[in-house]
Amino acid sequence: MLRTRSLVGLVMLCGVLVAGSAKAGSDVVLSAQGEYLDAYLTQRVHSHPAGRYAFVVPDDPAHGGRHLNGKSCFFPTTYKDKNGFTHDNPHHGQFVAADDTFDEACDAQIGGGPVDRCTTTGANWVGDDPAGWAIMNKDGSWDGRVIHAVGCGPNGQGGPCDLADATTGTIDPQGCFFDQSGNLWGTDVGHDGDFTNHTGSLVVFFADGDYSDYCVVLDSLPSPAMPAFDGNKNILLPLSGAGVVLRLTDSFLPFRFPTSRADCPGADHKVTLPPLPSVFTIFPLSLTATPSQIVRKPNTNRWYMASVLLFPGINEYTNLGIPVGLAVKPFDAKNPIGLDVGRDGTIYFSELNLQTDPATQTFFETGCGSVSKAKPGQTPVLMSGGLRFPDGITVVDSDRLDLSGLTDALVLDPTTCEPE
Repeated sequence: MLRTRSLVGLVMLCGVLVAGSAKAGSDVVLSAQGEYLDAYLTQRVHSHPAGRYAFVVPDDPAHGGRHLNGKSCFFPTTYKDKNGFTHDNPHHGQFVAADDTFDEACDAQIGGGPVDRCTTTGANWVGDDPAGWAIMNKDGSWDGRVIHAVGCGPNGQGGPCDLADATTGTIDPQGCFFDQSGNLWGTDVGHDGDFTNHTGSLVVFFADGDYSDYCVVLDSLPSPAMPAFDGNKNILLPLSGAGVVLRLTDSFLPFRFPTSRADCPGADHKVTLPPLPSVFTIFPLSLTATPSQIVRKPNTNRWYMASVLLFPGINEYTNLGIPVGLAVKPFDAKNPIGLDVGRDGTIYFSELNLQTDPATQTFFETGCGSVSKAKPGQTPVLMSGGLRFPDGITVVDSDRLDLSGLTDALVLDPTTCEPE
């Protein structure tokens, strides 16, 4: 959500997606900024030379029209039902990204914005879903559905409950991943503002049932950022408001990943017993008090994680959470928050460029953000500046996207992306 944010909130707003289309073997970097979803082509794709383009444009129905944040996650080919049987996933080829369009475009009320988008009879009605994860097609168009927890308004959808009164899982969604069964996991940052925020949550939506049933796996979390899944039995969950990264393990009964609504039978959807929790890494051992997006280092069992403040850089960790290297040295990056890795080992990352000026009582406010790239240990190269709160980053093969409808990227006057 594009609002004034404190350090913790800044660290949290993770958002970014990855693209792919025509040319096999080329990486596309999807980056959420200003609630746009930008696509950075690393090579020519069809008639588009390498460079930055707008892929999803808020309030433009011809180009997605959604307000998106954080990381993008692509549906797997198959999923497993609660009995362990494998099925084709009807959403294969689509992806999700955190969505708060009704809040942003319509001021969280029907009729609160443009008539064509914010009234039920409007030609481009956005729906009154609370914040959740929008299903997007490979060309960046909206599928027409937002996956979300129960929210405000009639039938748990929509209503004037933006932020202050929003319910668990619908406050400020950001991160996502799919587990080995094809279930969608998402993080809700919660109410930001300071380090007393404990309204974040981790939610899982079940593929068996087309992602309509869900469980709240953990709540009362201090600003959970963008998590990662090791592809087997472990979730790594950065808590930016606590300086810790949790490891949640699908281990044995009863400490396992929930598999159906039966694991959270109450009206609040909270799981009876969560997966087995342990500490993956913690400040000061982790070298960061504000961990954000974490991703696997390709072809290894190691991890990269962005450190937004103390000290701003990207660190490398063993599978036991021990820091073993500086992928991007402290202060070579301007408060990195989101990152992902290309097939050649290049690290792509977003930078908040936080501003502090005691003379004006400005502390850790967002400046003109940027997206940069770097080979581990080398000086970063700027890819684009003048961005509004860039957060999540996703790298995807160009074949997985239809990039034929790309438009020119939004170019801001520097004065329009000063601290918000």
